[in-house]
Amino acid sequence: MNLLIILVVLFASLALLVTITKGTKPPSDQFIAKVRPWLFPLIMLALVIALISHWMK
Repeated sequence: MNLLIILVVLFASLALLVTITKGTKPPSDQFIAKVRPWLFPLIMLALVIALISHWMK
C-alpha cells in the first residue's frame, strides 16, 4: 500500500513539474536545465516501483 502512495505522489510531482515548465509564463532556461535531467530518472523510478508493487501482489 505504501508503494502505491509513493507512486501517486511521484506522478503528481512529475505532473506538477510538467505544468510548471509548460505554464503560461515562459520559465527561465536555467530552471528547465535544472529540471529536465530529473524527468527521465523520475519516470524510470516510477516504472520500477510500479513493477515491484505489481509483483508483490
